[in-house]
Amino acid sequence: MTYDLGVNYKTKINATPVTFSAMCYNLTDKNYWDAHTGNGLILSNPRTFMLSAQFDL
Repeated sequence: MTYDLGVNYKTKINATPVTFSAMCYNLTDKNYWDAHTGNGLILSNPRTFMLSAQFDL
């Protein structure tokens, strides 16, 4: 089992609504084997951070 954590923050910049998002996948950086391809095993992805911004124009 792995843990993921994400947060969103809504604000306005010059009257334009903006949503900032941050996500962390595999928070504990756990190594495991994944049968993702169906025919074989691959090593899990390491801890991964993602940031994004959505502007509602």
